[in-house]
Amino acid sequence: MCSSDLKPAVESVITILVILKIRPELRQKAFDSLKYDDDGIKLANMRKGCISTEGRLSTDDKETIVILGKWATSQDFEDYMQMRMDIGYWDKVGYMFASPPIFIHLSKESF
Repeated sequence: MCSSDLKPAVESVITILVILKIRPELRQKAFDSLKYDDDGIKLANMRKGCISTEGRLSTDDKETIVILGKWATSQDFEDYMQMRMDIGYWDKVGYMFASPPIFIHLSKESF
């Protein structure tokens, strides 16, 4: 569960889909690290503005991990990403990537 106790206005919530392409032989290690390590998804869930995060392995290939995140504001997400850079997280896990992560900002409108 994320740190945000107060529910932000629906209009300000942003949803981001992150597609991680991981070297197949390291995908489970990467997934487990995100799931269990203190600097994995737990770190996102403790950040100001995090509403929810959910990660899944693709069953269509052996390299994809998908993360769906909801944040109170774009600035909260940008601050989170900057913190990841500042602590060297991407340097630590970069060797596992088959290609750079893809960040897709989703519309507020849904059906």
